[in-house]
Amino acid sequence: MNIRCATVSAPEELVRFFTLATWGLLLYPACSLAQQVPAGFKVNLVDKVPDIEHPSAVTCDAEGNLFVGEDPMDMRGPSTEPIDRIVRYRWDKRGGPPVKTVFCDKLSAVFGMVWYEGALYVMNAPYYTMLKDTDGDGVADVRNRLADSFGQAPGLFGLNNHVPSGRRLGPV
Repeated sequence: MNIRCATVSAPEELVRFFTLATWGLLLYPACSLAQQVPAGFKVNLVDKVPDIEHPSAVTCDAEGNLFVGEDPMDMRGPSTEPIDRIVRYRWDKRGGPPVKTVFCDKLSAVFGMVWYEGALYVMNAPYYTMLKDTDGDGVADVRNRLADSFGQAPGLFGLNNHVPSGRRLGPV
């Protein structure tokens, strides 16, 4: 899977674009001839396999940096080890290629991220975690687990629970 990037001036538009990309609406342009790049957007290849592995969630911060959650623990495994990570792409202000850093690793099942007031909040079932880079090196040096018990522990019964709320619809 390739990660493609849009260049726009307003961060909220960028977040909207990447949210659509997460749902597969813009990452797979060959799926539908009706898909078009929105006016004012430019699509560039940012990363591709094998340098990005099983992207599961994306978001941007207020400066337009892109955060991509990777979820190999559900694909190649092992599902019992916290091997997911979040990579950060920072755009070079002079127009050079984006700079990629591993923002945080040793996570479980990264399936939701939002940037809020200088920190990245991550649903990595069964945990909800706040990550923050306080020294500006592109790597989270603050890791605060805010909540747990959102589903079973990773790898319980050899699989991951992708229902982080612990609630399910339908018969039990």
